[in-house]
Amino acid sequence: VTERTREVVEQKKVIEEKNKDITDSINYAKRIQDAILSSEEQIKKMLPDSFVLFKPKDIVSGDFYFFAEVDGKVIASAVDCTGHGVPGAVMSMVGHNHLKRIVSEQGITDTSKILDELHKQVLLSLNRDITKRDSKDGMDVSIISIDKQKREVQFSGAVRPLYYFVNGVFNEVKGERYSIAGVKEIGSAPYASTTVSVSEPTTFYLFSDGFADQFGGKDGKKLMSKNFRELLTSIQNKSMSEQKTFLDNFIEEWKSGREQMDDVMVIVIKL
Repeated sequence: VTERTREVVEQKKVIEEKNKDITDSINYAKRIQDAILSSEEQIKKMLPDSFVLFKPKDIVSGDFYFFAEVDGKVIASAVDCTGHGVPGAVMSMVGHNHLKRIVSEQGITDTSKILDELHKQVLLSLNRDITKRDSKDGMDVSIISIDKQKREVQFSGAVRPLYYFVNGVFNEVKGERYSIAGVKEIGSAPYASTTVSVSEPTTFYLFSDGFADQFGGKDGKKLMSKNFRELLTSIQNKSMSEQKTFLDNFIEEWKSGREQMDDVMVIVIKL
């Protein structure tokens, strides 16, 4: 019995040490991931009336956001990679690096061209074979290009939509059904784009599916997109800081102690 107890104690110690090493490595990965994302100060400099609500499910996230300013245009994107945690975070690094190269280095600001190039580059970097791809693989993206001078916002979406409100009235532009790095063939029909003229105060929402897919409430059901839209409609009279606080508090109360199901990200921009 004494010998067996000693073995169990030693095994427990080994497991605890390995767990600490793994956790330390993931925490370090989080610092790297945080470093590549635009800071609040950088985002506010480009878009003063905006915020990002970013709540990873695990230490690292499969969701990421991207902001850049090129030739007077501000690019903002919400990207939801397949999975969460470490696998999702690895994909997020691949996606972020390619977006940065496409926008900041190549200077591409047309949203449809950005998505077409992102699709091609992610596939090439992963050496993906068309016969082995799955429609659920890859990244779901919503991306906008803001022309401050013309006061126009161009949108393209890979699965993810764009929501926007003009004088409190809800509008939606749907994304296309093909994910980045999914089954869409390189060189096939390009991703479409839609341009929204901003003649009146307009608030734009880019987001992953984590908020609407969260289980909670008294019945333990998913929030669902319809309720998410109604929630956003109800806070149109609030400032950006008030909206961020409201959405953050709402999702925590909605969970009611339940496990967070996925990464949560909401980007809000008022023009």
